[in-house]
Amino acid sequence: MNAPIDWVKKIVRASYQIFEKENEKKEYFIGLEQEYLQFSESEKRGIRNIMLDRFEVDDIMFVFSNILWYMKVKDFQEDAMKNILRGNFDYFTGSLLKYQSLVHVKGEYKKKRMLNKRNMVSFQEFLEIEYPYLPVNKRNKKRIVIVTGQLLGLLHSPTLVLLNIAYALQECLGYEVILFVCPCDGKLSKEFWYKQCVEDGTECWQDMPVKIVYRDAEFRGYQISMDPFNVKEYCMMFSIIYGYNPLFVLNADTTNSVVDLINNFTTLVAFTMSIECPISEGDILLRLGKMDDKTEQEYLDALEAHQKQIFLKERFPVITKESKSNYTRLGLGLPEKQFLIAIVGNRLELEVNEELILVMKTLLERVPNIAFAIIGNSGGVKEYFADKGLKERIYYLGYCSDLIGVYKILDLYMNPKRAGGGYSGGMALQAGLPVITLPDCDVAYNCGSDFVVQNYEKMIETICCYVNDQNFYQKKKMQVHKYNEEDGDKKLIRFVEELLEGVNGLMK
Repeated sequence: MNAPIDWVKKIVRASYQIFEKENEKKEYFIGLEQEYLQFSESEKRGIRNIMLDRFEVDDIMFVFSNILWYMKVKDFQEDAMKNILRGNFDYFTGSLLKYQSLVHVKGEYKKKRMLNKRNMVSFQEFLEIEYPYLPVNKRNKKRIVIVTGQLLGLLHSPTLVLLNIAYALQECLGYEVILFVCPCDGKLSKEFWYKQCVEDGTECWQDMPVKIVYRDAEFRGYQISMDPFNVKEYCMMFSIIYGYNPLFVLNADTTNSVVDLINNFTTLVAFTMSIECPISEGDILLRLGKMDDKTEQEYLDALEAHQKQIFLKERFPVITKESKSNYTRLGLGLPEKQFLIAIVGNRLELEVNEELILVMKTLLERVPNIAFAIIGNSGGVKEYFADKGLKERIYYLGYCSDLIGVYKILDLYMNPKRAGGGYSGGMALQAGLPVITLPDCDVAYNCGSDFVVQNYEKMIETICCYVNDQNFYQKKKMQVHKYNEEDGDKKLIRFVEELLEGVNGLMK
């Protein structure tokens, strides 16, 4: 029997098979993942070639979507992007595939850029947007437009970041600001993509004017839901922006490729709420920090000649209300005497893996007095941990609307290996909770070097110090206090002023 061909048959069959329980399918795919990792490099290449060369794009797409959901194999993340780029998709399907790739595929920046540009061109052909370029010296220097993918309310961290930037621009620095919200909230066919993620818009604002009040300031704009035939709304957005004639347009973490068409008639400044490089055709790419050298070189290789990066020195502050509640461990069903470590996120089912499980088990072996508090609206994470031998040491708090208040009764915030989590990590420090994180991620950027360790082995060693050495713990608490000393609004204004200075410098 040809082992690679047999493996491909099993993965295809399992993708379409109906399992009685979700955990059964997950375990079966984990088994196939381990089987794949045992193959020689030649056999792996054979499997990958079969999947890309012997199947049509649409036929194998569903299989790749299953693999991306259940497996953590880099080979298939790369091949899934190759398969998407093999297809000839319209702007609607291409944009939704881009969103799936952002959620499920780590790295592959160049391929994601290629997909984004293809979607942008498809939008251009469909919408037929033609405006003459607005010279910088003819623009209104006190107007800025912000476009984003989601505006979901004050419990949504990216929304808080955006509203704080808008607040600083409008209320502190005297700019006129309007908002546009362009979510990738369409849906692919269930037969095409397994368990797709959707970038939800706010239902009450669907193709409607937006009005939101934040810190007694009012912001207005318009939300445009993604629809295959939503021509009028997108054209209206471009017409309003052109007539408004802003100094520039800030693309604040929008995944919808339609936004890049703005760069055809004015300056588009792309900003992602992480330390990763924006996937955008905008002229100016704002960066909050740097990744590892290999990733940064990958970014540079993918940039177009017209694009420039700005690396901001100021950290974006976490600005949120203090909790008025006094939670107790007893009230939340938590153990009174154990050292409680928080693991926080709304996508933990996609971020936890066997490497993290090993870290948690090692910690329990070395320090029996610890337990883990899992926080976030992450439906599949409880099932994932169910048979990992951690049942008596994990407590699930679900989504916590008052995260600051809950943090105050915990002992440590532990960040797993992932890109995101920056705002929840910053909130932990604001609540007085020490943080431990790996480098090259949003939590490391937000919280600073005092709370960074280089690898999981060092993380285990340091957590043992947190539990067993009170002097060490108090030293870290003092570093948390230092982090919170300066007023958040002053930090915010400095951040936005540096942003404006950098953009103005490149537009001249």
